[in-house]
Amino acid sequence: MKIEIGKAYAVSNKYKKSVLEVIQYQHDDGRGITQELLWRSGLIFVTPTSEEEVELLRAARDEEVEISTDQLSEWEFHSTDDGCYQSFESDDVDIEELESQFEELEESGESDYYSFDEYIEEGLGFWLDDSTLNFQSGIDIEEKE
Repeated sequence: MKIEIGKAYAVSNKYKKSVLEVIQYQHDDGRGITQELLWRSGLIFVTPTSEEEVELLRAARDEEVEISTDQLSEWEFHSTDDGCYQSFESDDVDIEELESQFEELEESGESDYYSFDEYIEEGLGFWLDDSTLNFQSGIDIEEKE
């Protein structure tokens, strides 16, 4: 299939467990936390706006190179499915200590938070600053209907 500028495409991962979502949280005091989620599958809609983006999509399809949403100017999130791995990292925050605090809240029954990432945002005042999807081992691509 020929990939062309201005046409819309459905892009999904070629292999299971190869969509990595990287989420950046920031706090007003300058601290940051990075969350990584590995998904079994993911789907985005992409409309290439340049020959560079067309070539990037071709390489991801044909040569199975990694492609990231931050390399695309016109894309739309559709779905991710079946998260199979999650981690949190920070140079500014003791993640283990925060996880321990969250677990204590859960065990005491005093937690109003559904998940650790909700605790980071609602309980600790971090806000989602950026999120990217990385298709790590090639893509399948079809014209969007």
